[in-house]
Amino acid sequence: MLVGKGQDYDEVRSLCEGLNNVEFREWVEPEELPQVVTSYDIALGIFSSTPKGLHVVPNKVYQSMAAECAVITSDTPPQRRALGNGVVYVAPNNPRALADAIASLIFSYNILVRKQSDAARSAQRFTSDIITRELSQWIKEH
Repeated sequence: MLVGKGQDYDEVRSLCEGLNNVEFREWVEPEELPQVVTSYDIALGIFSSTPKGLHVVPNKVYQSMAAECAVITSDTPPQRRALGNGVVYVAPNNPRALADAIASLIFSYNILVRKQSDAARSAQRFTSDIITRELSQWIKEH
């Protein structure tokens, strides 16, 4: 399932024409999103080689990890720093690498389960208490 109607929607829709295994949903209500995400085994992060794409960790990556999906995303310094071994990395803007990573998860149940577990374990570092701890301490000290 592909969710959203971003800037590449028309192009992606055109590329998927004739495929019967791709579902498009232009919008998912926020309260529905956790159920949608947890119903899948694999989630995709960001793969852009634009300046922005090379410097962000999208919220959907954190959410997918918390939903215990195996996550595939681009191999960039910010994502490596933040996500560690919680995801499967591929080179930015490399469709072949992405396809290979998806295939490795689909065709190896053991790898899929291990990467789901890695994601869930890594997601525990991103609770609101943990990510605000340093800021809270700084505020108390100043």
